[in-house]
Amino acid sequence: MTDETGKERRQERNIQDWYEIQVEGHFNPGWFNWMDEWKITPLPNGNTLLAGPVIDQPSLHGIFAHIRDMNVKIISLKKNDL
Repeated sequence: MTDETGKERRQERNIQDWYEIQVEGHFNPGWFNWMDEWKITPLPNGNTLLAGPVIDQPSLHGIFAHIRDMNVKIISLKKNDL
């Protein structure tokens, strides 16, 4: 768990975590045009990989809410520290 001071330091230096979210189905990249700086990749298995930076947990939850509101099923989530 990160304390508030650590969180503030991360934001000041703009350090972000990198997330990969696999969703069910192939989509026109325009569906995800609200995901600035994210890469949208159709996968051979018929799903789509969304990959990009997230500054903090509230931002990640906002992404989840957006995906939920689009009625898109999340298959997997992977976090990579940068």
